[in-house]
Amino acid sequence: MLLFSIFIVAAILTFLGLRSPVWTHRFSRGPRREGVIIVVAVLLATGLGWLIFDFTSNGGLANGIQYSGLYFLGLVASMYLFAALRRRLQLPFWLNDIFLILVSYASLLLVHGTTIQVLSAPISTEYIGLGKWATFLTIVWMWLIARMTAAMNRAPQVTGGYLGVVAIALLVLLKLKNDDIPPFFPAAASAALAGAGLMTVPLALRRADFNIGWSASVAMGFLLAQIATVGLLKNATFFMLLLSMVAFGMPLLDVSLFHLRAAMRGEHINVEEQKLRLHEALRERGVAPSKISMLYLVIAAWLCGLGVLTARFLFSSSAAWWVLGLRGVILLGLFFGGFIVFFSLARVWMRRGVDEIIPDEVEAFGVRISPVSMTEAMDKIEEFIHLKTPHHVVTSDANAILRAQEDEEYAGIVRRAALITPDGFGVVWGARLLNLPIYERVTGVDMVTGICERAAKNGYSIYILGSAEGIASTAAKNLQKTYTGLRVAGTHNGFWRKDGAEQGLSEAEADRKMAQEIARIAPDVLFVAMGIPAQEKFIASQMETMNVPVSLGVGGSFDVYAGKYKRAPEAVQRMGMEWIYRVWIDPSRWKRMGYVPRFMAFALRTWLFGKRPPKVKS
Repeated sequence: MLLFSIFIVAAILTFLGLRSPVWTHRFSRGPRREGVIIVVAVLLATGLGWLIFDFTSNGGLANGIQYSGLYFLGLVASMYLFAALRRRLQLPFWLNDIFLILVSYASLLLVHGTTIQVLSAPISTEYIGLGKWATFLTIVWMWLIARMTAAMNRAPQVTGGYLGVVAIALLVLLKLKNDDIPPFFPAAASAALAGAGLMTVPLALRRADFNIGWSASVAMGFLLAQIATVGLLKNATFFMLLLSMVAFGMPLLDVSLFHLRAAMRGEHINVEEQKLRLHEALRERGVAPSKISMLYLVIAAWLCGLGVLTARFLFSSSAAWWVLGLRGVILLGLFFGGFIVFFSLARVWMRRGVDEIIPDEVEAFGVRISPVSMTEAMDKIEEFIHLKTPHHVVTSDANAILRAQEDEEYAGIVRRAALITPDGFGVVWGARLLNLPIYERVTGVDMVTGICERAAKNGYSIYILGSAEGIASTAAKNLQKTYTGLRVAGTHNGFWRKDGAEQGLSEAEADRKMAQEIARIAPDVLFVAMGIPAQEKFIASQMETMNVPVSLGVGGSFDVYAGKYKRAPEAVQRMGMEWIYRVWIDPSRWKRMGYVPRFMAFALRTWLFGKRPPKVKS
């Protein structure tokens, strides 16, 4: 209960300080307001909690209690004041490191037992004695943790929340300890830092310039080092902060990865680009600062969670070696799985660069894709209409890409198409994973909307072919209500082959008869709703006979326009979860949605192990 009270007090002090209009001036070379508020809130809340604990547990200060907590708080305050003063006076930067080493050594002298004497070995219950190196390594440990934490300050809006997340993880680890009860100071300081740090998150997400400053970052990093040392959590804390340093402080991870692969192939490496950090690269590519901050904080929480699991199941377990090994493999899988998720998010959130040169088409997973936006796709379709010659437009979703790996005829049709749009979030995700310049999905249902809107405006005619009985005609009527002036040249359901069979016609003859009827009507745009790959094969075989400027396969899009199904809310579409929504409203589709995990596995395999040639002939 006392720790929770400390958490609340620190959070309230931080909230009041950040919201107070009293101190609005920020010195150009002085301490940042946000940093001062966090440091003061943490020190006051921890000190107050320590005093309450002393009075309730030991009968008051006069009866005596170790003063280690007050010593540590004093050292943290001195670290912050020195760092702020050095910046104010514009003294050399290396003085921070010297003072950090001095206060670390002072903590060893003031508080008996602070020195790290042993370290627990990974996946073992054995301990490694440090001997005469104990003092030196403890100082190095404190310096390293403080400097690593300060490195987080390079990413704006993140440091306060990051400190809060790490402090929560430390508090959890303290509670999980079952060997002895640690001193009160580590738990109190963790609770105060968690409350103050997490309280900064809502404000930081609304202010792109929110930053607690380097001085506060290094001081709070030194506090984390003290918590870890006194609480005997060296391994777990080092694991968390080391991985966080890799994630936040190193150059752009995807650039480093692909440059490493380029170096292995003997290709040219752009050294200048390697200096970019993740938040800088994401901002340059149009990602909102709030999204960057949330991504960073979620990564921090994930890494801290791994640190807690590692300490719980690897560093303090007496299980058999094979059990520990299995746990280690699982944790390693979680680490790389999380890396792929966050790497993918960073790539997908990127937007087309201002001066980025986009090719007319790219090859992804053995399939040609046109990296166009919706507006560009509509412009190309209008260009095709004006040319008056047949053009086949393909919407290539994850299912289509997988089909192209197995169906030679379909793969050939896709290669010959005039325009192949990236239909679906899965295709965009896979392409961005490979660093291909595909930033926007152009789905069949959205293309129907865009084409009908321009057709109504410019007088183009459309023909709807396919779907169940009554779907095409109902969809046509609804579209005409939505887009005043839309010319519907005709509609026909998807059972012309069955009707032809009753008349003694073969499938090819029925297709040719249907194509001749469409040619007689001469629409500008033909929508074919038969599903993949039937619709593409029909269009390809009858394209010359129909002589329609634009023929487009749209799958089940007209079920939406006919009112049979509702499309997923926009928020669900933006998250790339529209396929889950389809299964939710129509559970019978779950078997057909098996291509989603198959494509994800195929995309990951292609990314990890390089380009895999398609199974079909070129």
